[in-house]
Amino acid sequence: MIGCGLTCLETSANPYTTVLGHPDKAESRINLSQSLNGIGWIVGPLVGGQLLFSGVNIAIPYSLVGIFVLSVALVLSRIKLPDPRRAHEPDTNEKVEEKPMRVMAFGFGMLTLFLYVAAQTGVNSFFINYAEEGIHIEKQTASLYLAFGGMGLFFIGRLAGGVIMNYIQPRLVLLVCAILTFVATLIVVVCSGTLSLFAFFALYLGESIMFPTIFSLALRDAGTKTKLASSLLIMTIVGGAVAPVIMGYIADTTGSMAIAFLIPLVCYGVIGGYALSKRSGSSLAKK
Repeated sequence: MIGCGLTCLETSANPYTTVLGHPDKAESRINLSQSLNGIGWIVGPLVGGQLLFSGVNIAIPYSLVGIFVLSVALVLSRIKLPDPRRAHEPDTNEKVEEKPMRVMAFGFGMLTLFLYVAAQTGVNSFFINYAEEGIHIEKQTASLYLAFGGMGLFFIGRLAGGVIMNYIQPRLVLLVCAILTFVATLIVVVCSGTLSLFAFFALYLGESIMFPTIFSLALRDAGTKTKLASSLLIMTIVGGAVAPVIMGYIADTTGSMAIAFLIPLVCYGVIGGYALSKRSGSSLAKK
């Protein structure tokens, strides 16, 4: 039920954000709006980690989240929101040109988003396991590092990214972040201790702008099929169900949690390739 709800939310909210405003600012706009996710990801591990690891009934945090979500739904039901279908309608009766979907480019975007979600979920799922094994800290301490260090930088990075993309092409920002995450994950694989902890922090900073930026760049290849494209892109979140299984199997088989992070390493490499594949003309020009 939670998965279905999140899927409906993402399918409607992301394209809604990209169309309400000038198309050239879509990447900046969606990064700024999704920066609020970072606040939830700070509070979530913080509260959840402290409650669950202290032996509190697991139903309590879920119940609190449910009550909060219902309250938000009630507020939204009373607000009149603009119709995105009319956001860019011409003032005249002139027929809007039908733009075809660039299938290969869009397919590459789908694959890239699939791999990003796989990498992000894998990193989040096994951070605490790795912290116990490779950094030698306790679970509760690791949950604090995840909340304030990892998710804090994730929030800051996404907020800053939304501003930076007003001046630098989104594909270039994505490329820099892909390189950062690739190098940071490589350090996680081959090193341990405090250096690995800082590498994790850098990893979350680099991840911050990836989902909304890849999503928006892929939509540019969808032509006028944005509704269909948005639904297809959201389906790629199934990558989050694949990576933890593979990483868990690798960790159990090899006895090393660090080796399992080779999976996110490959994913970030492909993301870098996707950023390189985008033409300058398809992205935001500098001011």
